[in-house]
Amino acid sequence: EHGGAGSGCMELIAAGLAQVSADGISIESAAHALVAAAKANGLRVPGFGHRVHSEIDPRVAVIFGMAERAGLARNGVRMARALEDAIRAQIKPIPLNIDGAKIMRRLVLQNQVMVGSVNASRDHFQLAVDDLVR
Repeated sequence: EHGGAGSGCMELIAAGLAQVSADGISIESAAHALVAAAKANGLRVPGFGHRVHSEIDPRVAVIFGMAERAGLARNGVRMARALEDAIRAQIKPIPLNIDGAKIMRRLVLQNQVMVGSVNASRDHFQLAVDDLVR
């Protein structure tokens, strides 16, 4: 995968959604807590920031917009947006970087839709195809 931020971002999103489920808190509260913990430990928030797209990654609006129009934007997208808002509030504006092939794959798995990307690996494409078969 490209750069490795996609995996870390997906793990962060999954951890946040697990916290929402376990603690009965809002997605926004979980995102705030995750960003606060990263900041307190001097860690970067994976999947946020890009050398070229320093203010906004235009690919995010395209991919998330497609998912929203198709009715596929679920809690993972909401958590990603909440993390971006929490980073802006607690650190500074740092845009979500949609590069990660795993983010692309997670947006479409279990949705009967498949979106390709120049950043998606053959393995990720095969996982999406296998999921469509199920």
